[in-house]
Amino acid sequence: MQLKLTILSLFLVSNMSLNGQITLTAPTQKANKGDVVSAEIKVKSRDTISVISFNLEWDPSVLTYQKIENFGLTAAQYDTFGITNVATGVLKFNWVGVDAYFIKDSMVVFKVNFKVMGNNGTNSPIRFLKPKAYNSSVNVDPITVTAQDGAVMVNTLSAIGVAQDIEGYAQLSQSYPNPVSNTLLIPFYIKETDEVTLFIYDTTGKQVFSQKKKVEAGNQKFELNTEGVLQSGVYVYGIQTRKGFVSKTLIKM
Repeated sequence: MQLKLTILSLFLVSNMSLNGQITLTAPTQKANKGDVVSAEIKVKSRDTISVISFNLEWDPSVLTYQKIENFGLTAAQYDTFGITNVATGVLKFNWVGVDAYFIKDSMVVFKVNFKVMGNNGTNSPIRFLKPKAYNSSVNVDPITVTAQDGAVMVNTLSAIGVAQDIEGYAQLSQSYPNPVSNTLLIPFYIKETDEVTLFIYDTTGKQVFSQKKKVEAGNQKFELNTEGVLQSGVYVYGIQTRKGFVSKTLIKM
């Protein structure tokens, strides 16, 4: 019985490894009204695929579609994209390869350019919808697809007005999970023992949360239950040390 269970487990693991898993990512960035911003759509994997498709969605009142470029997949051209609904904030992508194609980790699938039309304090998600991928062009070997959405925030940090850490005294990592629904972890590294304050700001620059603690040199983290603290949307989070301020962005579901 134990031997049968072992064989079954090996079979399941081998199938999971065969089908693989990929992660689609879009950047989170800051911009001013009137800027043209480029969003690199990447795929994180070390696998082969034959088919990949998804819709990319944004807020058309904040971002206006300009063009697509830098196709990273073989045979990906303009007819790989459906641009009929870009005025309403939807770009369709559907790539079918001739043969199984090896995906290099963090490969740029394509780059989409937007003009920022939103006013200060507004933001737009760059969200993946209906992502699918297959190892076979006949769609019989599905690959697990996860997505890390991005965002464009319009002039979000102008109201914060803090000195930036230009010496690399503290290094702030991306919060996780991102997007977050409940518990949020914010890792960081600091060169010396110091008193560190975590700040979280909404897209208007209003402070919505702060927490201070003394930490030893090395890898550290803040942990926060976001329920009742953050509403759905995009936020700037950062840590203040005696050497300055470093920040990144997060999305609350």
